[in-house]
Amino acid sequence: MPSAFAWPRVLTRSVPPEPPQLAYPARGIGNLWAPRTTASAHAVAAGRSRTMLLTELDTPASTTQLAQHSGLSAAGVSQHLTALRNAGLVTAHRRGRSVLYARTAVADALLAPSGDGLAAKSPED
Repeated sequence: MPSAFAWPRVLTRSVPPEPPQLAYPARGIGNLWAPRTTASAHAVAAGRSRTMLLTELDTPASTTQLAQHSGLSAAGVSQHLTALRNAGLVTAHRRGRSVLYARTAVADALLAPSGDGLAAKSPED
């Protein structure tokens, strides 16, 4: 079987009664260990689903509304919103029988494109 960990040799293993195994260097792994640049820092920190929910909160929304727009279950959205609220990235306000969630200024800064918000600050600032 091809393996990213068998370079530069061929590895063998034989443990009866299992069939013998042979691992050889896989082709096309040149960029396997290169840092990934496609995910933004906030997506890595918060996760895709939580980042998607944060971007959906341009206007305050309920759990049900977010579930309908995101394709996630209402229970899943509720769990993500609880984690985001505990992290200080969303606030919750009751309106009638619904609870509406809104982004905080910290979340707005995290979602700001490069050149705005927290992303623009260098370590020297």
